[in-house]
Amino acid sequence: VVEARHGAMTQIALTGLVPALAERNAITGPLAHIRMWQMHPLDSFLAAAKKEWDEWGKQLREMGYDDKPHPEYPYTEDIVKVYLDKEMETYREQEARATAMMERTR
Repeated sequence: VVEARHGAMTQIALTGLVPALAERNAITGPLAHIRMWQMHPLDSFLAAAKKEWDEWGKQLREMGYDDKPHPEYPYTEDIVKVYLDKEMETYREQEARATAMMERTR
């Protein structure tokens, strides 16, 4: 297993050098996003994140950092849906640019 940054940079370099990999990634790339949300729906994902947030707060209080109240978990389903909509809009824009670029090189 390689560090995420190394893996990302390697993928960028290889897809830039080998057009067939870029085409393959255009097909399989969205699969990771789809599978992630199938395996971890938003409600259960947020519940797990809130649980971890609260556990960290408890640990900090136990360590003596109890002079301020523990803040509530800041993300709601509505907030995250706005972020996900923005992500999808950005993805569509990037996909359109990549498609246009691939069509110009053919």
